[in-house]
Amino acid sequence: MRHCYLGTIWLLLLLAALARGDVLHGRWTLEDFETVRDRPAVWADSLIACSDAETSGRGAESILGAPELGIASIGVPPGWTPSSEEVSWIELGFPRCNTHQIWIVEGLNPGALLKVVAVSGDDELLLYQRGRRTLRFVRPRVLWLELAQPMPIERLKIFMAPSAFGPGNLDAVALVPTFVAPTESISLTRQSLLPGESLHVVFNRVQQPQPGQTLGVRVLLPDQPADAPPLQWGVLRGGERELRLPVPTEPGSYIVERVDLLAESQDPCGRQTFSVVAEPDLALGFMLEPRVARQGEPLRVTFSQLPTPRDGEGYWLTVCPEGAADTQVGLRHEVTPGIAALEIAAPSEAGIYEMRLHARSPTSAFHVIHRLRLSVE
Repeated sequence: MRHCYLGTIWLLLLLAALARGDVLHGRWTLEDFETVRDRPAVWADSLIACSDAETSGRGAESILGAPELGIASIGVPPGWTPSSEEVSWIELGFPRCNTHQIWIVEGLNPGALLKVVAVSGDDELLLYQRGRRTLRFVRPRVLWLELAQPMPIERLKIFMAPSAFGPGNLDAVALVPTFVAPTESISLTRQSLLPGESLHVVFNRVQQPQPGQTLGVRVLLPDQPADAPPLQWGVLRGGERELRLPVPTEPGSYIVERVDLLAESQDPCGRQTFSVVAEPDLALGFMLEPRVARQGEPLRVTFSQLPTPRDGEGYWLTVCPEGAADTQVGLRHEVTPGIAALEIAAPSEAGIYEMRLHARSPTSAFHVIHRLRLSVE
């Protein structure tokens, strides 16, 4: 009995060795389709080229979309079955995405797959090549290519080699996108406010709390411990994209954050700073449209209220590279008192910038009271 067990183990190891191929940019495993059926995937949606002018059974387009699965006992198998007795290939297109896995669903005569190549323009990157010998399977299977690192893919070229068992068959091919959680960000319609005014917080997308979450925003002092009670807070209802809450009464600098208010450990997703000021001339903000602009495109600046500087002073705008010191000045644009909006040309070079509003000129050479991020493409 012991020898029987040892023989079985050696047979399994031998079969595994025979089934191996070479994945140049990762590893591969064989999966039954039921294990991946409900996972998100991007199935091939376009047929770019095919080596066979004719295919046995249905046309090559039948490989597109989600798999039909299964070997038809009577009739035509699903997917693409090349009719050529030579090596055949098919090139498929996908919605471009960053992917970390490739699924190739084989139907009739699994194991005929020869190699898989990612195509980008005139360049080709070999992802998988079958070893000299490979196992043949009776059941449909999924060849699951696990890439060593995510890469952008929009075209795959797949080669098939017939054998004594007959031609291979591909049911469907998919990319598994590498999902990156959307970056949460918040912006403020004004970054300098008077005591008693409301802080208007705008989110980059509609907020949808997950079960057990209580999303909201909180206001803290810059040096306040994260576990200390917030100075102000507000709760977000599902479907909202903005929130208003009263600002602190004491002039100074503050932080506003988006958090799960009931979580044991606070992990802010989105943060902005703002100031509470005692002087009305400093409580001026602006909106910028568009925030992503082409080089030289006109940018419309709309003020939160009519600019009303103190006697003998004024406001001015400038666009500087993001992260530059407040003393750095690009083109200087004077703001006419009482004007509601104005236009400024975007920089002539691509990059990430800030538009900054300075106050109390010439008493203060540099006094930024509001800034917004600007991307120029």
